[in-house]
Amino acid sequence: MAASMCNCARRVLATSARSCYRSCTVSTQSTPETLDTKQADIVIPKKKKRDSLSILQALASTVGKDETAPKYMFMDDPFLIPYSYSAKRNFALSKASGRKAARFMVNKYPRYFRNSPADPPIEALVPKPDKYKHRFVNELALNERIEKRRVTDAVDIYKSLKKEGVQISADTHQRLLDLLCVYNSAEPADKLLPEEFEFRQDIGKDSPRGPSKSWNKNGMAQAVFDDMEEKTAEAYKSMIRGLSKYRGHDRAIEYYEEMVAADMPLDTPTYNAIIYSSVFTDNSSSEIRWQHLLCLLGEMSMRGLRPDLETFNQAFLCLVRMKKNTNQERAFHMLTEMKKCEIEPSLSIWSRLLSIVYFEDAVQSPLLGAIVDHLEEHGVTWRHPEDGEFFKSAMAKCFISQKDPELAKRIHKLFNTGRNFTVMSDLHTESLYYNFFFRTLCLMDDIDTVMDYYTSIVPCQWTPHFAVIQEIMRAVELHQGYRHLPQIWSDLVRLDISRPHVLNLILGLMVKSPREPELSGKFADCAQFLIQQWREKITDRRPLVLTAEIMGHIISLLVKGDRFSEAWAAFETYKFNGRDLSGLPGEETFHLLLNGCIQEEDPEKAVTVVLMMDEMMMPRVDEASKKTVETMSLSGPQRSQIEHLLPRTML
Repeated sequence: MAASMCNCARRVLATSARSCYRSCTVSTQSTPETLDTKQADIVIPKKKKRDSLSILQALASTVGKDETAPKYMFMDDPFLIPYSYSAKRNFALSKASGRKAARFMVNKYPRYFRNSPADPPIEALVPKPDKYKHRFVNELALNERIEKRRVTDAVDIYKSLKKEGVQISADTHQRLLDLLCVYNSAEPADKLLPEEFEFRQDIGKDSPRGPSKSWNKNGMAQAVFDDMEEKTAEAYKSMIRGLSKYRGHDRAIEYYEEMVAADMPLDTPTYNAIIYSSVFTDNSSSEIRWQHLLCLLGEMSMRGLRPDLETFNQAFLCLVRMKKNTNQERAFHMLTEMKKCEIEPSLSIWSRLLSIVYFEDAVQSPLLGAIVDHLEEHGVTWRHPEDGEFFKSAMAKCFISQKDPELAKRIHKLFNTGRNFTVMSDLHTESLYYNFFFRTLCLMDDIDTVMDYYTSIVPCQWTPHFAVIQEIMRAVELHQGYRHLPQIWSDLVRLDISRPHVLNLILGLMVKSPREPELSGKFADCAQFLIQQWREKITDRRPLVLTAEIMGHIISLLVKGDRFSEAWAAFETYKFNGRDLSGLPGEETFHLLLNGCIQEEDPEKAVTVVLMMDEMMMPRVDEASKKTVETMSLSGPQRSQIEHLLPRTML
């Protein structure tokens, strides 16, 4: 059967190929005048080039994003999958630490890791050789160390050659200078692992905007540059780019002026560095800085240099740092120039344009909607290191200036289209994006829509900040969406959010909700779980912090859930530990508990509740004592305990 199907497929393919060939032959031989043109139009490739990920990408395109699954970085045994932000950070950084430890052992003891079953071998898993091919001090040894980016060893070889009076070629001299300028005369920092990159702000690593170190004024880069007999244009360019990268902006401008005075050739990357440095060195008025920027762009045009995407990124950065209320026309003029140069704006440029236009919270402009229209039509591509800030900036402007939930939904839909969700700098930026998104929905949309998005994102994709949880619960109260509180409570437990004011807010909403049997039972389960957790953790080093008001909510929920025995046990717990809890329970809690005592026909407990109200000087204690006397059969001693609290008309 399989063989017949294969033969059939071969016949179909052969027939299709012959018919295709005949059609091509007929079309190419129809008119001799157009023979060459037709043949030039028909190109049948022998093989289509694909990269190593093409098959995986094709398979991935057949399925959508699983919103119920955690990020790939956090996939593990279900019990170990982290959900809170701190747990995710500890999980990811622990994995990164383990990889670093493994790499250290492989490099330290390479003789024990010679077996490499991978074919072809994976270079990243092979021990790094510590030995050099060229051990003697010569130019070949220097080039080898430059090639391997061993800055310290290259500097040692260079100093030895200089001490011995050995002349090195101009090309090697330039390569050494390039190495020193790129790494600021220091050893290259270890590349961040993916797990570290996601939490780089938490571990104090460099931001995506560039290195945080300043230029090493006494480094070897300056010494190597000074040692050059003839300072070429390439040497100046290397110094300018290095100085601009490591905040040596004043010196970079000086070298640029020397190049211009000597009529040396410049290139586009060097002008990009100069434009970036001018942002931090020019403190004049906005008009003068604008004219200076135009002057630099004009010089590029005079030299026949074509600006690239980085040029306009730096130009927009200049505009962002100028006076905001006069920059909109300049920014749109710059966009026009980009169109003339046939350069599509990157996401970072759109982000900076938003900062220029929405320079105040009250600014109203259709620009954000127009940008979203453009990106929906042309797609999203990561083309610049700062593109990962776009979605956060767009959602922030939507919340602060526009307050438009429909626009926020469009931005979120664009974010989840295809692989666009990968265009995000790190988890911290993604968290800010979701914060602004939900705050926009909670402010302007109905609670059912908010919870639909909430269910699809929390807790697998995002850990909400407690401030966003508060916004969601306020929306629940506003729209009477109390049926969603059990889901929010379960996420609070899973995410380990136990701040007292958050617990007080959600339990207070549960108490306010209408008394429905099914919902009241779920709320009582939440209250019972919380009091049980508090009893278990009261002896821990970091116990669960409850207030008297939270304890009052717990008692109220248990009474409303028809669990009087559990409610009274919680009341006894409060009596025993009340001095350790801040605040006072609400008076309504005692009235609910008193009603439970009356329903259970337990006068002793009712008297205890009334006396507790008197001890706390509750305003309606006389009403509670009157109700106790009228509805229950009290003994003489019991009545005498609360007799002084009765209204005078009953004495």
